[in-house]
Amino acid sequence: AAGAGGGGAGGCAWGGGRGSRGGADATREPKYRNRLEDGEAAKEDTEQLSGKVLLAEDNEINMEIAIRIIESYGLTADTAVNGQEAVERFEKSAQGEYAAVLMDIQMPVMNGYDATMQIRKLKRADAKNVPIIAMTADAFNEARQKGIRAGMDEFVVKPIEPQKLKGILKAAIKK
Repeated sequence: AAGAGGGGAGGCAWGGGRGSRGGADATREPKYRNRLEDGEAAKEDTEQLSGKVLLAEDNEINMEIAIRIIESYGLTADTAVNGQEAVERFEKSAQGEYAAVLMDIQMPVMNGYDATMQIRKLKRADAKNVPIIAMTADAFNEARQKGIRAGMDEFVVKPIEPQKLKGILKAAIKK
């Protein structure tokens, strides 16, 4: 996994509240516990997912929580802390290595929209059809439409609901 990124403009969107930037383990803090328990409950689902996702998220706390949730589904994750790094990781990956890409929208260096467009332009077959799922705190339809124009397949609003994300990933990976 890549090194931790700096905090983005938002707070902790995976845990449902603003995370502290201190050395505390956010995954043990009470305000995140219900989100983690939801993610851990996914382990009890009869169907586990398999494969690897590319997670592009600039907020360290969000990334840590997201990895735990993703792993609870049976998936593994590679990480990128900005859009440019996500494009580079995808470009260097083996053909078909990623079952899906989870793409934060607001990141430094290159945002999620631009990163999605760059991935879609790569000269390899999987770049055209890998499911790219936008993650954003912006629930307005304008953001959704911009994501679709950029080449995103799905759109989830932060704070992420673990079971909803699992359903989206399950549907996307089976396409």
